[in-house]
Amino acid sequence: MLAENKYRFNTPKEAALSIKSAARLFGALRCGITKRDRRWDYDPVYDASIERELSWEKDFPFEPKTVIVIMTEMDFLTMAAAPSWLTDAATGDGYANAIKIAGQLTMFLRQLGYQAVASMNDLGINAPYAAAAGLGEGGRNGQVITPKYGPRVRISKVYTDFESVEYDKARTFGVADFCKNCKRCAVSCPSQAITHGDPTWEPAYSSDPDYIWNASRGVLKFHNDAKKCAKFWIDNDGSCANCICACPYNKPDFWHHRLVDAGNVIAPGPVHSFMREMDILFGYGKVNDPDRVKNFWKLGKSI
Repeated sequence: MLAENKYRFNTPKEAALSIKSAARLFGALRCGITKRDRRWDYDPVYDASIERELSWEKDFPFEPKTVIVIMTEMDFLTMAAAPSWLTDAATGDGYANAIKIAGQLTMFLRQLGYQAVASMNDLGINAPYAAAAGLGEGGRNGQVITPKYGPRVRISKVYTDFESVEYDKARTFGVADFCKNCKRCAVSCPSQAITHGDPTWEPAYSSDPDYIWNASRGVLKFHNDAKKCAKFWIDNDGSCANCICACPYNKPDFWHHRLVDAGNVIAPGPVHSFMREMDILFGYGKVNDPDRVKNFWKLGKSI
């Protein structure tokens, strides 16, 4: 239901704070606000339920001006059991919470009198919108790496026509430089889908235009072979999440981990390599460990 009268905020900053406060109330881990960018939207959009392509201009109920990006956390100890069905459960829970929060925030905006539509992985690409909203940076594993939680998040978003709001700015957290020297996700990838090379404008894993998806071209990033990744999921009879578990940014919330994350922003390459080795030494990011699956089922003793 759309309210007849639009609520008027005193300032764009007040509007941004109010939206983020509502997102926090609904359970968001982080929330950022950015302008709608057609480069990151699927066009046309395909609706499988009616088997028809849809147009933003003709079929969408309004012209989006703003995209609100929402992050939810996936359980650390469950994701540490990768690759296993436990990580499937944590992923599913993350998706469910993410779209629930996006739906609640959509209703919040509609009751303020503004058009809004919740979105998960449909309508547009989450990673660039999250980066544009200042929530993280693209990492070697192809995901958004956030300070404190690494890639252990699920992202949803809300398209809205509300634009009298203070937009967040893209930020650098030192992730791209760290990823150049780390490569733990690439080493841990069972299908070797993750590149060991530096960011490029084009994929290096294939030159076959029928093999490379169109979205892979023309963006400076770590280009990974998504089809190899998908094949492992099929062969494994479940998803993977090794690249999330292995990431050094994926840590419990201890003060010394936050200190290291802050140092990553200004540390040069050799220091990054040292941090990677220390991460291994202290036992973080280990994958394919059956004991972590067994330990999960013993966690009930502490509840």
